[in-house]
Amino acid sequence: AQELGYIENVENELMKRKEPFSAENVFTIDGEKKWYEVTLSPTLNEDKSVKNINITSRNIDIRKHLDKTLDYISIKLREINESINKDEDIYKNNLMNLLNYISEKIINNFKSDGVAISLYNKDENDFSILIGKGVIVDDFTITERKETTTAVHLKYTQKCKLEGIKYVDEIENEMVTRKLKEKNIYKIGIYNITVKDELLGHVVVTFLQDTK
Repeated sequence: AQELGYIENVENELMKRKEPFSAENVFTIDGEKKWYEVTLSPTLNEDKSVKNINITSRNIDIRKHLDKTLDYISIKLREINESINKDEDIYKNNLMNLLNYISEKIINNFKSDGVAISLYNKDENDFSILIGKGVIVDDFTITERKETTTAVHLKYTQKCKLEGIKYVDEIENEMVTRKLKEKNIYKIGIYNITVKDELLGHVVVTFLQDTK
C-alpha cells in the first residue's frame, strides 16, 4: 500500500511537470527493503495534456552503499589533511592504507569485480590512479584512462547526473565502450571524492559481464 501511494504521488508530480524525471525511494521486495530509482516519462497529447505514462525502475542498492563509503573516504581524507601537516611520507602511508582498505571493502561488500581510486595531482593537473584491485582499466593508455575517469565524469556533470553506475552502452564514447567490452565489463560506476566541495578524485568501480 505504501509503494502504491508513492507511485501515485510521483505520477501526480509528472502530471504537473509534463516532462521526464526520476525519483528515489525504498520499496519492500520479498520482505527486504531495497532502494530503487523510478523514472517516469510522459507521452503528451497535442494540447500538452498527458496521454500515457511510462514507468521504469532499477535497483540502486549498490550506489547507496557506495555513497556511504565515499562519505567515509571524504571524512578520513579531511582528517589526514588536517592532522599530518607537511610530512609527505606519513601522508602517503596513511593515504595508501586508507585507499587499500576502501578498495577491499568495495570489492567484498558490493560484489564488484574491480575498483580503481584516482586522486587529483595539482602539479600535473591530472587525475592519477593510485590504487587498483581486480579488473580495472589500468591497461589503457593515458589518453584513454583520462576519458574513462574524466570525460565520462564531465558528461554526467552536464546532465546533472554527476555520479552513478551506468551500463557500458550508456557511455557515449565509442572507444571507451569498446575497451570496456573487450574486458567483459558491462557496468561501470564513477563516483566523486570531495572534501568541502573540492573535487579530490574519483572511485571507478567495474562489474563483469555474467557469462554463466
